[in-house]
Amino acid sequence: MVIGMGTPKNAKRVYGATLNDFSEGYEQRFVKPDKLTYMYVFDSDHINKEDSIVAPVHNTIVVPVLKDINGLINA
Repeated sequence: MVIGMGTPKNAKRVYGATLNDFSEGYEQRFVKPDKLTYMYVFDSDHINKEDSIVAPVHNTIVVPVLKDINGLINA
């Protein structure tokens, strides 16, 4: 589960995001798409650290933008 996106199924439905899925078909989904691909990588251990910039960036910038552009890109 990614903070702010819920389950992987919810993340796909609401945000158009595929979470932590490195199974077969990865290349077809991300290397040869008809859409722009946005790959977002962060260390989830830092999301709860008080002095980390990860949580504010993730929750106030990345998550809302992904919701707004759902369907336009592969995330």
